[in-house]
Amino acid sequence: MQFPQNKLALAGAEAVSVLYLACVILVWIAPTLAVKFFSYLFHGINLAAITSAGGLNLGAVVIGLVEAFAYTYAGLYLFAWFYNRSVK
Repeated sequence: MQFPQNKLALAGAEAVSVLYLACVILVWIAPTLAVKFFSYLFHGINLAAITSAGGLNLGAVVIGLVEAFAYTYAGLYLFAWFYNRSVK
């Protein structure tokens, strides 16, 4: 069985984009809770020390969304390519 590279990469990138936007909404609605929550994911590192006091910036959100989509797409496309090559 082989993975369809483009379909896998696109589906994964779309899923990550939805999760990214959910994260943006959480940071927008409850920034203190979001910083605390994500600090746990990063082994207790104090993320409050590196967050901006100005809140969300639309330009940064859009760039982050594009980056998340592109990196996920590229990573899953490569994953499928390597997998398909290994099962031939």
